[in-house]
Amino acid sequence: MTDNTMVPVPETGTALATTNAEWDAAKQSLMARIPADLKPSLLSLTKPTNDEIAQIHANLPADIKTKLETLLAKLNPVKRGFHTSQNGFTPTDIKVYHGVGADPMRPKNCIPGSFYTSESKIIMGYGDPPLEAAVLTLYEGRTLWPPKESDSGSKAPICISMDRKMGSRYGSCAACPKANEKTSDGGCTLETVVFLVDRDLTGIYIMRFSKSSFGAGNAIKRIIQKANPIYDRWFKFETVERTGEGQTSSYRWFVIQAGPVNDVKNPKNNTVDPALYPLFDAFTRTVEADRFFPEVARIYDTVANGGTATATAETFDGAALADGTKRDYSKDPENM
Repeated sequence: MTDNTMVPVPETGTALATTNAEWDAAKQSLMARIPADLKPSLLSLTKPTNDEIAQIHANLPADIKTKLETLLAKLNPVKRGFHTSQNGFTPTDIKVYHGVGADPMRPKNCIPGSFYTSESKIIMGYGDPPLEAAVLTLYEGRTLWPPKESDSGSKAPICISMDRKMGSRYGSCAACPKANEKTSDGGCTLETVVFLVDRDLTGIYIMRFSKSSFGAGNAIKRIIQKANPIYDRWFKFETVERTGEGQTSSYRWFVIQAGPVNDVKNPKNNTVDPALYPLFDAFTRTVEADRFFPEVARIYDTVANGGTATATAETFDGAALADGTKRDYSKDPENM
């Protein structure tokens, strides 16, 4: 008999799990709303059940079991007296503090160059050892942000695309003039978005690579294209300070650098222990079932019905982009 007494299943459920019937109904709805090229991937997707999570937990080493219990408690949206329309889990955003901006979620003791989260925690201080995490899911999108001289005061993106093919506001990216304009001229920003789980299993995180950090996202993509499974190795993430030249010498910003962990003395630290594969597979399937496919479906469905899907991409600190004098994106890759 499976021992599931130490994890919140099945009585209270977890944010990672569902029943087969619930997922079958959700999948049928999603299949009718996503583009044809994504349907084979969704068709083969199964979301973890409570029993599966319990079995995975039972097979883990004792120290990992404890970490998983803590993580499930954090992700579990079922709280007595707390009722929202949010279904499934919500990943935690990782952001870089560039030294400007007034993000209320940034911890007061966060120094420039640090990674902090949407939970108001510093996950890597600038100069500290790199953050180490495995990639669970990656997608390539694009985002159209309001111009810096906008009077709307909104920091929300104008239009987002989860596949660089269909935008939430302007529809087909191929037919949109913004798709072919440089970011500096008001065009879309290309981005690579990754969902991560850190080595200590403190959370499932989302990190976005765009503008001056765009190259790091591409590097991750090239590596995991050859990986099987996608989460078979650990990556390290850190920031490096950049400054402008000449008339822009006062500019200062931080670029995300990412690469595989390379521990020469202990090579086992470079790869994910296969004992974690079932757990990380469950994480990946949950990210796709709860975040990726529903968002794609929402965009395509809304545009098909003549509406505008509300953009939900991560917003930047307004002050950080207020006048364009704090960062230099002149060397960014062309948005082509």
